[in-house]
Amino acid sequence: MIKILKSLSGVLIYKLPQRTLSAWNSNAELFYFGLDENDTHNRPTRNRDIHSVGGRWYKNKTRSEFNYQIEVVYQFGESRATASASDREDLDHSAYFGRIELGYSFAALWSPRLVA
Repeated sequence: MIKILKSLSGVLIYKLPQRTLSAWNSNAELFYFGLDENDTHNRPTRNRDIHSVGGRWYKNKTRSEFNYQIEVVYQFGESRATASASDREDLDHSAYFGRIELGYSFAALWSPRLVA
């Protein structure tokens, strides 16, 4: 089921429910966000139709153990170069993001953590 996060005149931000999976002492999350934007008589926009899909695989921080987090997102869609009403050319949109974090949590009173 799609959840509407925000709906303004001509702008719709939505997402699918996030899914969390657990296995091998790890967790995985999958997600999807979308933006559908259209002109209205009082709000010129770039008519963006953008979609973001991604996931995260991680191990929770536990004292005296290594932990990690790997996150990736891919974004795609179309938008106009300007918000001008005369701009009718759709431009392709493609972007990505990736992040890796490795850490170690020490067994100490104040829970220090070393991260790389």
